[in-house]
Amino acid sequence: MTEPENLITNTTTPKLRNSTGSVLPFGAQLTLNILAVIIIFIGLVGNAVVFWFLFVKIKRNQCTVYILNLAVADFTFLVGCAIYLMFFLFYLCGVKVTESDNEKVFFAGNLLYDIGFNTSTFVLTAISVERFVSVLLPIWHRCHRPKWQSTAISAVLWALSVLVTGLETFLCQNSDKYQEPGSGKCTAVYLFTSGLFLLTVSLMVLSSLTLLLEIRKTSKQCRPLRLYIVIIVTVMVFLLNVVPARVIGLLLYFKVLPAEVYSLLFFYLTEIFTSIHCSMNPYLYILVGRWRKQGPGVTVKQAFEKVFKEDTESTWQTEATSMSSITGSKHR
Repeated sequence: MTEPENLITNTTTPKLRNSTGSVLPFGAQLTLNILAVIIIFIGLVGNAVVFWFLFVKIKRNQCTVYILNLAVADFTFLVGCAIYLMFFLFYLCGVKVTESDNEKVFFAGNLLYDIGFNTSTFVLTAISVERFVSVLLPIWHRCHRPKWQSTAISAVLWALSVLVTGLETFLCQNSDKYQEPGSGKCTAVYLFTSGLFLLTVSLMVLSSLTLLLEIRKTSKQCRPLRLYIVIIVTVMVFLLNVVPARVIGLLLYFKVLPAEVYSLLFFYLTEIFTSIHCSMNPYLYILVGRWRKQGPGVTVKQAFEKVFKEDTESTWQTEATSMSSITGSKHR
């Protein structure tokens, strides 16, 4: 069998050698590839279920619009990831492909991968900021927030994701991504996307800390809001699974780290951890929705309703109570 690096030429895939210069063993490659494909399949099923229930079975509200877009973005990312991992898996099993087929498959896979990843990151940030605003300005959020705001913001975030992906794909298509800087335009693109990524992560952290403080404050009077728990856990998983790999990739591009760090093992671990992040949300909704269940078992639909219905009812009641307490303490 020829060396894998002779096949994989797309800019988002690594030179398939580890840091010591030796090829990762075939058994390890096959195991990691199959593990990643299994995680992706589980995530595709889960996000499809979320889309079905939120689009068909459950009445949409300001939060479920974001969750619906997040599910579509995660599904898009997982499809893109599955395309080139399955392609590589077939290659490992001895299926021969032409260079032309290789380029077409990886171009399509990476386009879906990048659009899905960027949109998922932006929408998750929007969800976090939305909850932050609901805590900071509960009366405005309840009474004056435009009903079309979630839809409009989601559309803008999809457009921003397409723009960012287009810049990276077509201005940096001739550069060896994450290893050697490309043209001046390509470097400018990565400076822009790096700043955008830093901004989104900062907003996530700030918003999540605010929600965490809100949970600690309200949990003395009632149960913590399920929606807040979902958002905080999702952001934590994002920070643990996605941010380190993204930061390392940027450090590699700007030669802060040596190119040898970007190994085949690092590539597989990045795909596995990112896939876990995009696959776990549907199961988190069900788990939190069934938390402290009372009476008979809770169905998937009921679990989703328990998580997202609180967005318009329990959340408002708790936020109003909290603001009343704060206002009362100021007048004493």
